[in-house]
Order: sequence, then C-alpha cells, then structure tokens
Amino acid sequence: MKIHISILSSDPKVTHGAPSSPSSFSFDARVLELGKIRTKERQKRSEKRRETKKRRRREKKSARLLLV
Repeated sequence: MKIHISILSSDPKVTHGAPSSPSSFSFDARVLELGKIRTKERQKRSEKRRETKKRRRREKKSARLLLV
C-alpha cells in the first residue's frame, strides 16, 4: 500500500530546504508501521530507564536510613 503526501507550502522549512524535490512524495505504508513499532520500543526503553532510576533512588534512601 502506497501513501501519497502533498505539501501545499513553498516554505523551505516545511519542505526541509530541498528545492529540487517536488512538493509531493509517496512512500510505502510499511515504513510508517516500522516507525510506529520503533516509537513503541523507544517508549518502553525510556519507561524502563525511569523505573530503574526510581528504584536506585529508593535503594539509596533506604541505605542512607540504615546507616543512620
């Protein structure tokens, strides 16, 4: 399945400064799906990182309490 996108702006910021490229382009929908999967994986990783940070902080606090 192909997806076709048209950009209705001549602003170089929107078209990423590529004057040679037309203002419309198409790509495969599988690329989009891959992007979604990657985003989900990234979210999972960052969530894991947050959890570990929280756990370490908790462990530090309890260790500090034990020392006192």
